[in-house]
Amino acid sequence: MDSVKAVEMRDSLRMGDITQATGVSDQAVRHYERMGLLRSTGRTSGGFRLFAANTVPRIRLIKDLQGIGFSLGEIRTLINPVQKGDPGCKEARDFLTRKAEEMEREIQRIRLILSLLIALNENCEKCGGPCTLEDCLIHRLEAFGLPSGPLQN
Repeated sequence: MDSVKAVEMRDSLRMGDITQATGVSDQAVRHYERMGLLRSTGRTSGGFRLFAANTVPRIRLIKDLQGIGFSLGEIRTLINPVQKGDPGCKEARDFLTRKAEEMEREIQRIRLILSLLIALNENCEKCGGPCTLEDCLIHRLEAFGLPSGPLQN
């Protein structure tokens, strides 16, 4: 083995190193690779996949983004490099705009639910009964100008 290849292998991570450092399964790593979120740098003479050292923080980023509601397809849009003027750049910017608008709607929905819960709690403190939580909830929904069915997005 030449010295360049030896240095590359020493600086690379095997699948086991990655799964141990990140807590994700080897199937997840392979799935991320198939989706274009990760790229192996080659294989050992024994056929084990090798990955660059930046794979561990990238997987952690992927998991963090998934944890806050991004799909793997959306994550691919966010982390794959684009250059200004490329069609991918406009696609990424359009995605960011849509996602920000979606998150703003979700924040407003959560604020409404929080206000409703606070008002419901205050109403229950004043109630004196007998009532059910359902009765109070329906009353508060009507007070908020909402239908008494399931909350809509």
